[in-house]
Amino acid sequence: MNYKILIAEDDNDINNLLSEILTQAGYDVEQAYSGTEARRLFDQSAGVRTGARSTASSGVGVGAGSRANTGVGASAGSRVSVGTGTAASIRGAAETGAAAAPTLILLDLMLPGMTGEELIAHIRQSCSIPIIVLSAKETGPDKINALRLGADDYITKPFDGEELLARIEANIRRIQFTPETASLLSHHDLLMDRDSRKVTAAGMDISLTAREFAILELLMLNPKKVFTKANIYSSVWNEEFFGDDNTVNVHISNLRSKLQGDYIQTVWGIGFKLQE
Repeated sequence: MNYKILIAEDDNDINNLLSEILTQAGYDVEQAYSGTEARRLFDQSAGVRTGARSTASSGVGVGAGSRANTGVGASAGSRVSVGTGTAASIRGAAETGAAAAPTLILLDLMLPGMTGEELIAHIRQSCSIPIIVLSAKETGPDKINALRLGADDYITKPFDGEELLARIEANIRRIQFTPETASLLSHHDLLMDRDSRKVTAAGMDISLTAREFAILELLMLNPKKVFTKANIYSSVWNEEFFGDDNTVNVHISNLRSKLQGDYIQTVWGIGFKLQE
């Protein structure tokens, strides 16, 4: 099957460039040009969701190497330079009730009608689909706010097409089902269904982002192990850790806040583990 990326971008040229990059890489694409349109498309697709884990083909190929200073007419793999914040996020779904639900959302923050931040909050009320923010907002507070709201990744403009595709693949890999391990995990009153991607704590349903789910899954699969921040980052982000503590800290903080209990223990000077 093909995997769908929803793009929300109010700049036609950037939206079309993203669509070209993703289409050449083998993804299905739907495009929205405002936050309100993206919300409408997402809400339509929500009725199609089944709770089953979506997966994406790895090793997607796209031409690379050329770079441009504008977002107009660049080829896949090119670098896009944008001065103000129009960039990417969601278009998901079906103008007909039979349309497939998206696998991942690319989201600009500075959208007309409904901001990217508002859209993240809306989406997180119902599902944990991976969301990658692609924005010209590059300050630390902007990034932290988006991650705390529920974004799984954050890329600043100008962006590189190859890096974007790699991050999409990494985010989709994290939601793949691993058949070698149990689908149901439990730790005290914390329960995880890896097939339906549902988590409950003390009987309460907990809505997690894809990365929050992956972090909790990692801890629950190894309940007695202490994970360093480097361990967590390399396992969940599938990238080399370069000492950026803030990324892991923000996601652990969000996870603790949502679980509303002493489920994750800080082992000072080392890292994190499940509370015994």
